[in-house]
Amino acid sequence: VVAFIRTHTLWQPGERVAIAVSGGRDSVVLLDVLASTRGLHGGELSVVTVDHGTRAGSADDAAFVEQRAESYGVPFTVHTVALGVGASEDMCRDVRLKAFSSLDVDAVATGHHARDHAETLLIRLLRGTGPRGLGGLRPKREHQVRPLLDVPFDDVVRYANDAKLDFREDPT
Repeated sequence: VVAFIRTHTLWQPGERVAIAVSGGRDSVVLLDVLASTRGLHGGELSVVTVDHGTRAGSADDAAFVEQRAESYGVPFTVHTVALGVGASEDMCRDVRLKAFSSLDVDAVATGHHARDHAETLLIRLLRGTGPRGLGGLRPKREHQVRPLLDVPFDDVVRYANDAKLDFREDPT
């Protein structure tokens, strides 16, 4: 992951990097990896989560993420909105991106991994994408970065299991 960060110049040492953590396995693995390697990649880390308010228990997920951030000694921010039950994934993504863009950071790291990359490409192909969409997810887009993009999903699962990481399952 550190080599990927450097190869793709996701950030420079000393830059402020907010880790987007939902509480799910992928983002908890990202938090653990980046916190464990901060001396190597040099990012000044913080954690951000978005409570979309789409289901009961979402505030508990945000509290879980806050506890995880505290356990690594990383500053924490929560953005709370009330989209309500039935909010679409597109609405939730738009709210997250707006929250991320409001942060005073150099980069926002998300937990997208190799399977997400493949799924995005497949969805774009099914929708009839043009040449630009054939590239799938990029390691860096504006200030959003994806340090796990070349990590296979099975490795993410194995890492979480081996490290005995707690994470939340979103019932939706």
